Amino acid sequence: MLSKFRKFSYGEWLVPILDYFRTLNTKEKCYEWLTPFVLALFTTSVSAYMDYALNAIAKLRDILPDTLAILIGFTITCITVLVSSNNQNIETLKQKKTYNRLIGNEVISIYQWLLVLFVYVLIIQISLLIFIFFSAFVLSISKSNILVYSFLFLKIFLLLQILLILIRNTTNFYFIFFKETK
Repeated sequence: MLSKFRKFSYGEWLVPILDYFRTLNTKEKCYEWLTPFVLALFTTSVSAYMDYALNAIAKLRDILPDTLAILIGFTITCITVLVSSNNQNIETLKQKKTYNRLIGNEVISIYQWLLVLFVYVLIIQISLLIFIFFSAFVLSISKSNILVYSFLFLKIFLLLQILLILIRNTTNFYFIFFKETK
Protein backbone atom coordinates (compact mmCIF):
# COMPACT_ATOMS: atom_id res chain seq x y z
CA MET A 1 0.00 0.00 0.00
CA LEU A 2 2.70 2.44 0.99
CA SER A 3 4.59 1.77 -2.23
CA LYS A 4 1.69 3.25 -4.22
CA PHE A 5 2.39 6.61 -2.61
CA ARG A 6 6.18 6.42 -2.83
CA LYS A 7 6.12 7.18 -6.54
CA PHE A 8 4.86 10.62 -5.54
CA SER A 9 7.27 12.72 -3.54
CA TYR A 10 6.35 12.49 0.10
CA GLY A 11 2.92 10.98 -0.54
CA GLU A 12 3.05 8.81 2.58
CA TRP A 13 1.11 11.41 4.57
CA LEU A 14 -1.97 10.49 2.54
CA VAL A 15 -2.04 6.95 3.96
CA PRO A 16 -3.44 7.91 7.40
CA ILE A 17 -6.08 10.08 5.71
CA LEU A 18 -7.19 7.20 3.50
CA ASP A 19 -7.14 4.84 6.49
CA TYR A 20 -9.32 7.28 8.42
CA PHE A 21 -11.93 7.28 5.64
CA ARG A 22 -11.78 3.49 5.35
CA THR A 23 -12.60 3.06 9.03
CA LEU A 24 -15.47 5.56 9.35
CA ASN A 25 -18.98 4.29 9.85
CA THR A 26 -22.17 6.15 8.93
CA LYS A 27 -22.79 7.70 12.36
CA GLU A 28 -19.23 8.97 12.51
CA LYS A 29 -19.55 10.50 9.04
CA CYS A 30 -22.62 12.41 10.22
CA TYR A 31 -20.93 13.49 13.44
CA GLU A 32 -17.55 14.44 11.97
CA TRP A 33 -18.53 15.64 8.49
CA LEU A 34 -22.20 16.53 8.20
CA THR A 35 -22.50 18.40 11.50
CA PRO A 36 -19.50 20.70 10.87
CA PHE A 37 -20.64 21.20 7.26
CA VAL A 38 -24.13 22.34 8.30
CA LEU A 39 -22.84 24.55 11.12
CA ALA A 40 -20.15 26.10 8.92
CA LEU A 41 -22.67 26.75 6.16
CA PHE A 42 -25.07 28.38 8.62
CA THR A 43 -22.34 30.49 10.25
CA THR A 44 -20.92 31.60 6.91
CA SER A 45 -24.40 32.48 5.63
CA VAL A 46 -25.18 34.55 8.71
CA SER A 47 -21.80 36.30 8.47
CA ALA A 48 -22.38 37.03 4.79
CA TYR A 49 -25.91 38.31 5.43
CA MET A 50 -24.70 40.58 8.23
CA ASP A 51 -21.70 41.68 6.10
CA TYR A 52 -19.35 40.42 8.81
CA ALA A 53 -17.43 37.75 6.87
CA LEU A 54 -14.23 39.77 6.36
CA ASN A 55 -14.15 40.72 10.06
CA ALA A 56 -14.77 37.08 11.01
CA ILE A 57 -11.86 35.98 8.80
CA ALA A 58 -9.62 38.58 10.47
CA LYS A 59 -10.64 37.46 13.97
CA LEU A 60 -10.05 33.80 13.11
CA ARG A 61 -6.67 34.69 11.61
CA ASP A 62 -5.74 36.34 14.92
CA ILE A 63 -6.85 33.59 17.32
CA LEU A 64 -6.59 30.32 15.39
CA PRO A 65 -2.79 29.98 15.09
CA ASP A 66 -2.34 30.02 18.88
CA THR A 67 -5.35 27.78 19.41
CA LEU A 68 -4.16 25.30 16.81
CA ALA A 69 -0.65 25.28 18.30
CA ILE A 70 -2.17 24.21 21.62
CA LEU A 71 -4.36 21.57 19.96
CA ILE A 72 -1.41 20.26 17.94
CA GLY A 73 0.63 19.96 21.15
CA PHE A 74 -2.23 18.13 22.84
CA THR A 75 -2.63 15.72 19.93
CA ILE A 76 1.11 15.00 19.76
CA THR A 77 1.09 14.36 23.51
CA CYS A 78 -1.81 11.91 23.15
CA ILE A 79 -0.03 10.10 20.32
CA THR A 80 3.15 9.92 22.42
CA VAL A 81 1.29 8.52 25.42
CA LEU A 82 -0.53 6.01 23.24
CA VAL A 83 2.60 4.84 21.45
CA SER A 84 5.01 4.82 24.39
CA SER A 85 2.76 3.56 27.18
CA ASN A 86 3.32 0.06 28.52
CA ASN A 87 0.01 0.05 30.34
CA GLN A 88 -1.89 -3.26 30.48
CA ASN A 89 -4.91 -1.53 28.94
CA ILE A 90 -2.82 -0.53 25.91
CA GLU A 91 -1.61 -4.10 25.50
CA THR A 92 -5.23 -5.26 25.59
CA LEU A 93 -6.16 -2.71 22.91
CA LYS A 94 -3.37 -4.01 20.69
CA GLN A 95 -4.88 -7.49 20.86
CA LYS A 96 -8.57 -6.60 20.69
CA LYS A 97 -9.97 -6.22 17.18
CA THR A 98 -12.44 -3.54 16.16
CA TYR A 99 -15.85 -4.43 14.88
CA ASN A 100 -15.87 -4.22 11.09
CA ARG A 101 -13.13 -1.58 10.71
CA LEU A 102 -10.94 -2.67 7.85
CA ILE A 103 -7.72 -1.39 6.36
CA GLY A 104 -7.07 -3.37 3.25
CA ASN A 105 -8.68 -6.73 3.93
CA GLU A 106 -7.62 -6.87 7.57
CA VAL A 107 -9.70 -5.99 10.62
CA ILE A 108 -7.61 -3.56 12.65
CA SER A 109 -7.10 -3.48 16.40
CA ILE A 110 -8.60 -0.78 18.59
CA TYR A 111 -5.05 0.46 19.17
CA GLN A 112 -4.48 0.89 15.41
CA TRP A 113 -7.84 2.60 15.03
CA LEU A 114 -7.09 5.12 17.80
CA LEU A 115 -3.70 5.83 16.27
CA VAL A 116 -5.33 6.43 12.86
CA LEU A 117 -7.80 8.90 14.46
CA PHE A 118 -5.09 10.84 16.27
CA VAL A 119 -2.76 11.00 13.27
CA TYR A 120 -5.64 12.09 11.00
CA VAL A 121 -6.65 14.93 13.32
CA LEU A 122 -3.00 16.00 13.61
CA ILE A 123 -2.72 16.20 9.81
CA ILE A 124 -5.95 18.24 9.63
CA GLN A 125 -4.74 20.59 12.39
CA ILE A 126 -1.46 21.24 10.59
CA SER A 127 -3.30 21.67 7.28
CA LEU A 128 -5.64 24.24 8.81
CA LEU A 129 -2.69 26.13 10.27
CA ILE A 130 -1.03 26.27 6.85
CA PHE A 131 -4.34 27.25 5.25
CA ILE A 132 -4.74 30.16 7.71
CA PHE A 133 -1.41 31.62 6.62
CA PHE A 134 -2.17 30.94 2.95
CA SER A 135 -5.62 32.56 3.14
CA ALA A 136 -4.22 35.62 4.95
CA PHE A 137 -1.77 36.09 2.07
CA VAL A 138 -4.43 35.57 -0.63
CA LEU A 139 -6.94 37.87 1.06
CA SER A 140 -4.33 40.62 1.37
CA ILE A 141 -4.10 40.54 -2.43
CA SER A 142 -7.77 40.02 -3.25
CA LYS A 143 -10.88 40.85 -1.24
CA SER A 144 -13.26 38.91 -3.47
CA ASN A 145 -16.48 38.09 -1.61
CA ILE A 146 -16.52 34.55 -2.99
CA LEU A 147 -12.99 33.98 -1.68
CA VAL A 148 -13.85 35.48 1.70
CA TYR A 149 -16.98 33.31 2.06
CA SER A 150 -15.17 30.20 0.84
CA PHE A 151 -12.22 30.71 3.18
CA LEU A 152 -14.52 31.48 6.12
CA PHE A 153 -16.58 28.36 5.44
CA LEU A 154 -13.50 26.17 5.15
CA LYS A 155 -11.90 27.51 8.32
CA ILE A 156 -15.07 27.04 10.35
CA PHE A 157 -15.69 23.60 8.87
CA LEU A 158 -12.16 22.36 9.60
CA LEU A 159 -12.12 23.88 13.08
CA LEU A 160 -15.43 22.25 13.99
CA GLN A 161 -14.32 18.94 12.52
CA ILE A 162 -11.09 19.08 14.54
CA LEU A 163 -12.96 19.85 17.74
CA LEU A 164 -15.53 17.08 17.23
CA ILE A 165 -12.86 14.50 16.42
CA LEU A 166 -10.80 15.60 19.42
CA ILE A 167 -13.84 15.21 21.65
CA ARG A 168 -14.31 11.67 20.35
CA ASN A 169 -10.59 10.89 20.63
CA THR A 170 -10.39 12.27 24.16
CA THR A 171 -13.38 10.20 25.19
CA ASN A 172 -11.81 7.10 23.64
CA PHE A 173 -8.54 7.95 25.37
CA TYR A 174 -10.36 8.26 28.68
CA PHE A 175 -11.77 4.77 28.33
CA ILE A 176 -8.31 3.34 27.61
CA PHE A 177 -7.14 4.17 31.11
CA PHE A 178 -10.47 3.78 32.88
CA LYS A 179 -11.38 0.20 33.69
CA GLU A 180 -15.11 -0.18 33.80
CA THR A 181 -16.34 -1.48 37.14
CA LYS A 182 -19.51 -3.47 37.50
